[in-house]
Parts: sequence; C-alpha cells; structure tokens
Amino acid sequence: MISEPKTGGQDLTPDLAVVGAGPAGLGAAIAARAAGLTVVLLDDQRRPGGQGLRQGIGAPANPFFARDIHHVLADPAVAGVDYRPNSLVWGFDEEGLHVEGPEGRYRISAKRTVLATGASEWVPPIPGWTLPGVVTAGGAQALLKASGVAVGRRIAIAGTGPLLLQLATQLLSAGARLAGIFEVAFFGEWLKTASYTMAYPPAGVQGLLLCGDLWRRGINVQWGLVPTRIVGRDRVEGLEVSPISPRSGGARRIEADAVCLSFGLTPAYELASMRGCRLAYDPAAGTWQVERDEAMRSSLGDVFVAGDGVGIGGARYAILEGQLAGCAAAQDLGALDTAEAERRKRTIRRRMNRLAPLKRFLARTYRYRPGLIAGLPLDAILCRCEQVKVGTVRAAIRDGIVSPHELRILTRVGMGPCQGRFCSVTAERVLALETGRSPEDLGISTSRPPVRPLAIGPEEEGLREDAI
Repeated sequence: MISEPKTGGQDLTPDLAVVGAGPAGLGAAIAARAAGLTVVLLDDQRRPGGQGLRQGIGAPANPFFARDIHHVLADPAVAGVDYRPNSLVWGFDEEGLHVEGPEGRYRISAKRTVLATGASEWVPPIPGWTLPGVVTAGGAQALLKASGVAVGRRIAIAGTGPLLLQLATQLLSAGARLAGIFEVAFFGEWLKTASYTMAYPPAGVQGLLLCGDLWRRGINVQWGLVPTRIVGRDRVEGLEVSPISPRSGGARRIEADAVCLSFGLTPAYELASMRGCRLAYDPAAGTWQVERDEAMRSSLGDVFVAGDGVGIGGARYAILEGQLAGCAAAQDLGALDTAEAERRKRTIRRRMNRLAPLKRFLARTYRYRPGLIAGLPLDAILCRCEQVKVGTVRAAIRDGIVSPHELRILTRVGMGPCQGRFCSVTAERVLALETGRSPEDLGISTSRPPVRPLAIGPEEEGLREDAI
C-alpha cells in the first residue's frame, strides 16, 4: 500500500479509469462511455492525442484512420468523459491509482482500469548524447507540432524506422536543413521489411509518399550506418557515423547543430508492473511486455492494458485495442450484454486483422539489435541522471553482479529522477550480453512509486519516507 498525504484532491470511484489520453486511451474511454460506464480519463499532457495523434498549434490533426475518435481529439469531455489533463498517475496498488493534478493529490478506486501508457523511444548511449541539441526523433517531432520550432538549423537524423522519414519531411517543411538521414538497416533489409506494408495499402502508400517527397527535395537516406559519437563542447557541432559492417570503411564526421536519434520503442509497463500484472519477455523486441488475453485483460482481472504500452502496433492498432478493452470492461460490469459485447468485439477484431501486416512491419523494424549493445563505448554515459558510464556497468557485472536489482543498488543505474525510464532497458541488455544469460533468467528491474518525479512542498513536511 502507498501512503500519501491529502492535498485537496477528492478521491473518485468511477466504473472505469483510463490512464493515458493517446490513441488507445481515447479508444477505451469512448467505447466504455458509449456503453454507459462512468469514465475518468487521466493524462499528464495538457492536450489529448499522445505522441501518435499529438495536437499542434493549429487545428487538431484528424487522420482518416482515427475517424472513431475524431470528435474527442480536441476535448474528450464532449463525449461525457471526465477528462483530466495535466494529471500524473504516480502509483498504482490494490487501493487504486494515485494521482497528482490541478485538483491536488488524490486516489481513484475504479471498478476497472485501462492502462494505455504508451512507449518511450530507445536510444543506445553514445559519447556526446547528453549535449544540448541532442533529442529523440519523437521529442523533435513533439516540439515542432506543439510550438512550430525546429530543434536546429542543420539537423542530422539517425537510427531506424519510419519515424526518421516522417520527421525529415516535417523539418524540411518547417524550413530546417538536413545534414543527412542515417539508417542502421541496409537498403535490402529495409526494402524487405517495408514490403510488409504492401499488404495494407494505406500504410504502403503513405511510405511511398514520404520517400517521394524526400527524393524531390534531394534528400537521400544513407544506409547501414550507426552514430558512434556526437561531437561538441558546450553544444552539438557534428555527428560521427560508422558503417555497421566493419568491412565497409571507417567513421566520418557530418557537420550539424542538432541530432535526432531513434532506435525503436520500449513499452511503458511501470504501472502495470507496480500493480502486480504478470510480465513476459519478448526476445524479438528485446523488452518485457504485459501478458494479456484477447480482450486486453492482464493477469489481474480488473486491469486491462492496451496500445504501445504492451507491444508496438502504431496509432491505428492502438485505437482498436483500446476499444476492445473498453467493450470488455463494459461487459464485465453489465453495461453490455454478452451478445452485444461479442458483436462489437468481433467487428473490432476484424479491423485489427486487416492491420496485421502493419504490425508485422513495425515489429520487424523495431526488433532488438544486439550489435548496438555489443558496440557501446566504455566512456558513454548509460544513466544520464546518475552519470553512470557504460564502463562502470560492465566492470560491476564482471565483478559478479547477476541481477538488475544488484546492478541498480551497486551502480545507481535507474535510481535518478527518471526512475530508469531511459536506462533500465539498456542496462538489462548489457547485463544479459555480459553474463551470457537470458533476460528471463536475470529478472526485471522492480518498478516503485513514484513513476515520475513529484513536487514536494513545505505543506508536505509530514510526508513519510515510505510514501515515495
């Protein structure tokens, strides 16, 4: 049980609580509300949409694939949902969700809960990645959408996946110059992976349009290259890239004043883990994921998990997973009879089946590449919060560390404000590689509250130590 002070918020007992107002969360909230449930929708951002449907400085973006939730992209409250933006869910236990928001700090004890917490971008640590001007591709995209500001004037983009191409076109349209796009995959490998989208024409056409736009602008993707060092003293001055195959030549430097990196996504499973949902390791993705059934139900019957917070499927797929979870919750609570609930779920599953090629494409694109871990330089900072280097972690492992918990205690990896959000996955991968053991044998880092930093003011002097 999490002990917490009361700071003005009122505890709530809705039928359904949904954490995350991205595609999956919106899908779940609307489906459950349409069935008659009382729904509280929580999100730590000030606007709905998450990363996949992030709203910018202009009119709300309304892609066709999000037609089911168009009417709530500006404000979910129009559908009768108790929408609470700027609200951080910092803990989850048997008593419910623990929230800090504009209303104060309070608890939500819902009959059912849907976790739609999304994913974080994974970036392998390289020397210089803590310099000002280095951001994730998603972070650069968010800044551009929210403020119309490009991260630099001459920008290098490196990593893997379709986000690199999408970000490149957006930055060019905003007036920025590109120093280059550097893709880890070889062209033949990328072409084979991209062919999966041909079985789902809307995604295939979108990809072709992105490539065509870049080609018309004179931008060519450079294949089989991995960033090995970001150059600069007080800010980014350049990027060094090397062939992923050592037989293909040496490192070269590209002049740039900003670098955008993206090597895949890792599900944000912290709240599910904290609550006690069973997790399983996915070797292909190189990440832990929440176990669930076909209705999105976790090993705990009253907790559902949907969207990229479980496995990467993209915004289209996440909306449908959320709808499935919302329908299942409504059926549990008697708001939908069995026949009607099954009819709705069959319709949703048929749409999910049509998206299966796109999901395979994303799984293949963002698969785990052990070579990126094996090649980490010893002087790279692995844990940004605690300034722990790769060499320190490897030395600790060679001295006998055999679990993520021991690694955390002895090196302080993951003990900073981010609670391991940016380093735990990398540390676990280094541990597995160095020990030659599988992540299933090594176990997983324990998630503890708060999952994000909390503000503690003078009015909370009596806060007990076990509350955080």
